[in-house]
Amino acid sequence: MSFIAPLAALFGLTLPVIVALYLLRVRRQELRVSSTLHWRRAVRDRQASVPWQRLRPSWLLLLQLLAAALLVLTLMRPTTASSSTLGGHTIVVIDVSGSMQATDVKPSRFEEARSRARSLIDRLGPDDRMTLIAMGPNPRVLADVTGDSTRLRAALDDLHPSNGDADLQTALALGQAAARSGQATRLVLLSDGITEPLRAPLTLPFDITDERIGISGENVAITALLVSTRPGQRQATVHVQNMGRESRHTSVELRADGRLIDARPVDLEGGGGRDVAFALPEAAQQVTATLTPTDLLAVDDTASAVVATAHTFRVMLVTRGNLFLDRALRLRRDIALTTVDPAAYHVSADSDMYVFDGFLPPTLPDRPVWILDPPIDAGLGTGGAVAPGRLRASNPDDPLLVDVDLGDVHVARARLTTPAPEWRPVIEAATGPLLLVRDREPRAVLTSFDIHQSDLPLRTAFPLLVDRLSGFLLPASLPPRSHEPDDAVSVQPGAGATGVRVIRPDGTSLTLAARGATLAGADTDATGVYTVEVDRGGRTERSAFTVNAFDATRSAIAPRPRLALSGTSSAPAADSGSRSLEVWPWVLAVVLLVLCGEWWVYHRAP
Repeated sequence: MSFIAPLAALFGLTLPVIVALYLLRVRRQELRVSSTLHWRRAVRDRQASVPWQRLRPSWLLLLQLLAAALLVLTLMRPTTASSSTLGGHTIVVIDVSGSMQATDVKPSRFEEARSRARSLIDRLGPDDRMTLIAMGPNPRVLADVTGDSTRLRAALDDLHPSNGDADLQTALALGQAAARSGQATRLVLLSDGITEPLRAPLTLPFDITDERIGISGENVAITALLVSTRPGQRQATVHVQNMGRESRHTSVELRADGRLIDARPVDLEGGGGRDVAFALPEAAQQVTATLTPTDLLAVDDTASAVVATAHTFRVMLVTRGNLFLDRALRLRRDIALTTVDPAAYHVSADSDMYVFDGFLPPTLPDRPVWILDPPIDAGLGTGGAVAPGRLRASNPDDPLLVDVDLGDVHVARARLTTPAPEWRPVIEAATGPLLLVRDREPRAVLTSFDIHQSDLPLRTAFPLLVDRLSGFLLPASLPPRSHEPDDAVSVQPGAGATGVRVIRPDGTSLTLAARGATLAGADTDATGVYTVEVDRGGRTERSAFTVNAFDATRSAIAPRPRLALSGTSSAPAADSGSRSLEVWPWVLAVVLLVLCGEWWVYHRAP
């Protein structure tokens, strides 16, 4: 315990004064006696009134001394240190990722985190400030350096969990930006610890208090749903994975277009998985797999898939003979390929895409085009020959390079390329960009080398790259894979579109520009089937894609024992985490009780 006004202890000198007054107080009483024999008692009383006699025990004196001592203690304003996570500025980061929907903590981990944040708000002092940050796939600041408790509570009330991952890197960066120089700052992280790993180390100007939320890791999830539409065989395969340690019994139900097809029991050992296959009806368009009963995390108990509709794209390959490219394009069953010599090239109204290999027509058609090994052309920005050597991705996160391994691919000869700003590089080398794409309509791909002058056709990356690029170019094409919640999804309706709409699983819709757009993370947070409607030529064309929570990291809901802060350092805040709590009001309350006791003793005395 410490004192704000220790000099007030000088008032303690009043204690001996009280004792002195008590000793000097005359205790004479008037007595009527019937005999002189009683004078002896009166004499004794008179002797008792003589000052500085022996002090006799008295409850009144003890209570008065106690009350005086406590009053002196009150004047000294005693304080005690109370443990607190709050500093002058407290940054509260609330995890709103998919794993926080787990119900091992009632009603859920997210609600527990929100309740703890409210408790921190209730403890704000008049000079304290708080910043609220929501940590999900796209972390954001909810309230910035404010002491307004009403505003902070309103921000919490409007907060909802997402289905995506927790981006710890961005959340800490936002906290770093919110910290004020010279102000005592502390960051409180309310999370189960299931976050994306840090992409780069951070130096933080504050301490981090990591409040772990969650107690169980028992969860069964659907981690894959694959649909096969081979001739005469239509099948859906569901992979069920036990993320916990205990054996589990569950059931997998499969529905096609909302109608129950079959249900299979599944027994899983701890950490084990199993594939369950279902035969599909010929007319099935959409399938949904569900685990019953649901468990601690419901978002990964359901998965959806779209059965590919029979649609054929007509592609014209103009080449003097490129067997590698011909075969790679024919691997797509939805492509009807026509191969012609450059001398026989003509624009066809039926063609959905053109591939020009070593040839460039005087005028490009108003259709998606892929140009390989072009001649020198000022319009394209292609020049003389260079020796690129080893290839590398311009942006490792480019969706066109998903699963495309360029680690051992080399090019002997290519064209020097200085493209216009509308082209963005996808693959490059030391000499500059080698594969570029144009996102505006009509879309285009430019490959500045002859694939025969490289070892690319000998790598597994080649057919994958051809599949990605043809999917990028073809009209109304969507990535064939399922998307994770909050992924960005590009919707490109192709030439001739007059209207584009995306209908979410909950029935709400988004209207996009006629040329298409990229759906942001917030637009794809819900899991299920998204329907894309394109108005073209007086008719409506429909396609679909799915969003599923297949990420095993999210489904492994066991709270992480430690925060994943490898390489990150934090400086201790100026505030040690202890706050001074004044206790004098409580001491004054005891004084009042003592005085009440003294009054009672005085009036009870004979």
